[in-house]
Amino acid sequence: MTFRIGLIAWLGFWTTSLPAAEPRYELLVAGSGSDNIVAFDLTTGVDRVVAKLANDSRPRALATNATGKIVVGLRGNDRNMVELIPRRARRPEGVLVAREVSGPIGRFGPGMLDLNDRDEVLVACDTERVVRRVGLATGETIETIATGRKANAFGLAVSDGSLFVGEYFQKNILRVDLSADPPAARSLVQHSPALDRPCCLTIGHNGHLFAANLENDLVQEFDARTGRFVRTFLDVSSLGARRAHDLLYDDRLERYFLSSGDAVFEIGRDGSLIDKYQSPSLKEAQGLACRIVPTRR
Repeated sequence: MTFRIGLIAWLGFWTTSLPAAEPRYELLVAGSGSDNIVAFDLTTGVDRVVAKLANDSRPRALATNATGKIVVGLRGNDRNMVELIPRRARRPEGVLVAREVSGPIGRFGPGMLDLNDRDEVLVACDTERVVRRVGLATGETIETIATGRKANAFGLAVSDGSLFVGEYFQKNILRVDLSADPPAARSLVQHSPALDRPCCLTIGHNGHLFAANLENDLVQEFDARTGRFVRTFLDVSSLGARRAHDLLYDDRLERYFLSSGDAVFEIGRDGSLIDKYQSPSLKEAQGLACRIVPTRR
């Protein structure tokens, strides 16, 4: 009896002393030409379709947060935002379906998105020339952030209380102090020859702001505090691709991800190519987001 109790106690100690399993990550990719969201397991490279959207949805922007929520901006159909939720509540790892979040945004749908851990979406409203803060659960606009400019707001990134907004046609990037009341916008990068329709922004491994252009193959690096041009980080043509549709840096993985054509490229902090992801199910890869692989509840 004593031996049995001792063995049970030892087994309990041994199992509770095991190190926690490392989380597995997957990259979510919006297929604008395939009207779906494809996930790539970043450990195995295996792909799967996690959401099939209505025909001609043309998903473009994509964001997720630490609580596992996912929001998508659509360029087609209603040109709005939708949340992806499990078809079966107890199976978050299963098929996701779209729940409408907002009405139409601009003439061509929303630009890029950010989703914070309070389940609030910051959305660049493109032709509306503003950024909105929207409650994910209600779809109601909490705040409208005016840029004070007659310019399309498209690219977007958030870091340390600052919002960065790319003005699509003007070769400008704005910085917005989100702690101000109301939030105050100022020009950070103005009429830069390094920019040519900046479509996506991300804060990189060194705290600098990285911008990918839609009218050339260059990813440019700027000082996020002063707006000073630092260098060309990457020429997308060196990957055998043309143009970038989205650019994401994930600090958990210390990797950049860039979508171009029907593929996504995984890039190191030094700009070197690490991997390339493609799937027969993915056409016109655009918005990117990275999440921990969900497991059954």
